[in-house]
Amino acid sequence: MTAPLVRMRGISKRFGPVVALDGAEFELLAGEVHGLLGENGAGKTTLMNVLAGLYRADAGEVEVDGRPAAIREPRDAVRLGIGMVHQHFELVGQLSALENVVLGREGGAWLRTDRLRREVQALMERVGLPVPLDRPVRELPVGVQQKVEILKALYRGARVLILDEPTTLLTPQEVDSLFASVRALVEAGVSVVFITHKLHEVLRTCDRVTVMRRGRRVVTVGRQEADPTRLVEWMVGTAPPPPAARNPSPPGRPVLELEAVKVLDSRGVLALDGCTLAVRAGELVGVAGVSGNGQQALASVVAGTVRPASGVVRLDGRVATRHGVAERMRAGVLSVPEDRLRDGILPRMSVAENVLLGRHRLHFRGVWYEPEVGRRLAQQAIEEFRIACPGPDAPAGQLSGGNLQKLIAARVFGGARERGARLLVAHNPTRGLDVPSTEFLHGRLVEFCQAGGAVLLISEDLDELLKLSDRIAVLYRGRVVAEFPRGRFDRYEIGRAMTGGVSA
Repeated sequence: MTAPLVRMRGISKRFGPVVALDGAEFELLAGEVHGLLGENGAGKTTLMNVLAGLYRADAGEVEVDGRPAAIREPRDAVRLGIGMVHQHFELVGQLSALENVVLGREGGAWLRTDRLRREVQALMERVGLPVPLDRPVRELPVGVQQKVEILKALYRGARVLILDEPTTLLTPQEVDSLFASVRALVEAGVSVVFITHKLHEVLRTCDRVTVMRRGRRVVTVGRQEADPTRLVEWMVGTAPPPPAARNPSPPGRPVLELEAVKVLDSRGVLALDGCTLAVRAGELVGVAGVSGNGQQALASVVAGTVRPASGVVRLDGRVATRHGVAERMRAGVLSVPEDRLRDGILPRMSVAENVLLGRHRLHFRGVWYEPEVGRRLAQQAIEEFRIACPGPDAPAGQLSGGNLQKLIAARVFGGARERGARLLVAHNPTRGLDVPSTEFLHGRLVEFCQAGGAVLLISEDLDELLKLSDRIAVLYRGRVVAEFPRGRFDRYEIGRAMTGGVSA
């Protein structure tokens, strides 16, 4: 086998008591697309952050071109030809695409715009990544912004390009374009590391795959040796759980109805602009859309945390437009918020106290908190949802992101049983969860529907929506522009609607 372009051996990294990397190993060959696969928290992004100079390893060795490489900061990585495009882009929105690409490498006190433009245009032609250079980045679609980030790395001389969860915010069409660009980059002499947790993306585009679990490399295999079942076993250490079974039945009467709802954000800008949507009993309605098209406002107006500027909200046929959170909860509305730290938990309170948030009146008749009741309910939640924590009395803020998500889900589904909830609003509910936990939560959503409840599932994971939904509504610029029943699901049609290209 050809000597690796990059070799990482014995890489360890701690953040306080948390071991993020535990003797991790990785090798990248010249001219390959190498998938780095693992669940959230497996260490894959941390390992690549070490290679990109964003973190310093506590122990271990890095070699580039067969020679020891001291990577202490990002400029060391850039000097070695290593560039990284992060999941959340690092662009200056008011600057043009050209200005973003050359930012920091303008070449002195005088800005030689013509020369820089020629260099960037030549680079775009060489690697097949055309972008409109004169438009402000904030006006560009997400997929084009990603190309600007890639060009920025290549302009700095990257021959190793690390892409961190690059398809998270993309439509299916943009994903196809990205994969074509990746292959063009390899043909142009760039080696690519593709960080992901999506199996089908690895099998589609990568030459080799390294699987990580708990900060260590589990295995590195060629694409021909990988299949979805084995990859999941390597990722989580067990056979994959069975997928949640959907046995759709005819939906009942509407539980939630939104009619021409408008919501203003904190700047006074319309976040929802005449949104109309209904969810019926026994139905799981998915909401698809490119991030920032009103999803947060939709979840908030249904949960009652914000009031609409105009329009009507009905619950079980009754007008509830002006009702707040407490009234919505009494009416049977529960929600899994998107921002688990801001809206989901109180980090200084214990796991037990967080499990009881919003449920305390159902368990305490007086005004005094009874710790044993809280601990008992929390222990049930810890066991049922497999929450990794020291125990019910541990501060919730000490839990990892995925375990916080499980804690919130445990509270919501516990409250749903106790209150006889009618409507569940779930906003990116499986973000940060491993495969077994995701399947477990999917199963709970399905069970809630089959028991007659209604679910509004707002997710940026189109695969999740296609798997679970009875109907998918597409949100674009604060409006529902298209709806697709399960029998008409087509990821590319849905993708076109997500960019405002079709109504159905």
